[in-house]
Amino acid sequence: MSFNSNQNDYANDISQRWFKQDSSNETIGDFPTLKVIQEPSKARCCGHGSTDFRTIDPPPIVTLESTSKSINHRCSDNDWMVTVSLWSLDKDQKPLCEDDCNLIGNRIAESRSLEAPDGKIKTFFIFPNLYIRKEGLYRLWFRLIRISSPNRHNLLPSTVILDSVYSDTLTVYSPKHFPGKSKPSVMMRMFAKQTHDLKARNL
Repeated sequence: MSFNSNQNDYANDISQRWFKQDSSNETIGDFPTLKVIQEPSKARCCGHGSTDFRTIDPPPIVTLESTSKSINHRCSDNDWMVTVSLWSLDKDQKPLCEDDCNLIGNRIAESRSLEAPDGKIKTFFIFPNLYIRKEGLYRLWFRLIRISSPNRHNLLPSTVILDSVYSDTLTVYSPKHFPGKSKPSVMMRMFAKQTHDLKARNL
């Protein structure tokens, strides 16, 4: 069995347990799933020792899909986050440089409750500061994680992977062949107006 198959089996097992109850033994009856709503399409490689960093374009945005309002409310808490890692196009190998990670930047996104373009308040996870060192074709792998606080059953905080999703193909160009950055999307400009740490001019 491939490593990727083991990942899917583990995620499915976790999702079945989470569907039945949360860490407080409260039945939820629904399970949130991740969806990439702004796909990263291109980037300019920054190499090692480079001072001219160019972020992945456009910045990846992930949201939750759930029919339960209580799930979306819970996911707006700070104990929910999404992590991202860089994988090969066939999802079978996590690519690393010889002496450092190929994906650099802020690889953890906390949940944000923001007004979506349809006027509804939803939970989003935004990655505006990601860079890739080597040119090639990749996918990003996003994982939804919940951190449970210590309680009488668990004395230490614990983390549970609840769901995961891959992006579409991401092309990383050499500086010579990079086609240039796109203008910020309507969605990204809308989010930048709602939170102080997202600046449209830096996206």
